[in-house]
Amino acid sequence: MPWPLETLKKLGNDAGAISKHLTGDAFDVQLVTKNADAIKKTLNSLGGKFLDHEGGLCRWHVQF
Repeated sequence: MPWPLETLKKLGNDAGAISKHLTGDAFDVQLVTKNADAIKKTLNSLGGKFLDHEGGLCRWHVQF
């Protein structure tokens, strides 16, 4: 059985169909309460998609 990295390499460009995280086109941000509104505003301004809930969970997700 191949190691996980080898499996991901074999996916190539198709890795993004599984998760944009695998291609570096998405990342999650640790939740904070201090200055949260300002941080959300900045994340929204990056030109990608910002979600503050994902999969029914409170999770900050940025995707390009």
